[in-house]
Amino acid sequence: MEACSCDTTCPCNFGSNATRLPCDAIVAWHVRDGTFGETRLDNLNVVLFLRSPWYIFDGGWIGGVYIDDRATPDQVDALGTIFSGNAGGWPAVLSALFASQFEPKQVPISIDTADGNARIVVPDLLEVATERVPNPMPDQPPLDPTVEAPAVPFLHRPSEGPTFESCEAHGP
Repeated sequence: MEACSCDTTCPCNFGSNATRLPCDAIVAWHVRDGTFGETRLDNLNVVLFLRSPWYIFDGGWIGGVYIDDRATPDQVDALGTIFSGNAGGWPAVLSALFASQFEPKQVPISIDTADGNARIVVPDLLEVATERVPNPMPDQPPLDPTVEAPAVPFLHRPSEGPTFESCEAHGP
């Protein structure tokens, strides 16, 4: 799940500029089933928090990775290696956009999904939720977020809550 501080669905996904600068964004993952080397990563959560001072792909990001507090030391090392970009793949590409990256930190992470909506909570740090986009046609159900399409049919609404400055307190 991805959410940002923009007024609408993340415009960066469509090659546009953020509607609010700096742009605060989170991307969260729930690993249903997976390994890194011999280390099992099943049922763990990861949240990437970043602040971009301008157009997202121009870099200059600051932020870090938050790893599920249920992870063992080996799992923390594995997830830290993956999401820092040290294991290659797309995280390595994104890591080049960071001007400053905090060390991974273990925190409680709750990711809940129901009825096409998602909610992520990291106590005392952040709470983000999505809601389905209403159908513009009268008397029709909300748009279906499971449809495979280039557009992301969600309206992201970061909750009122901790600011980036409070997330910085969780940095190094």
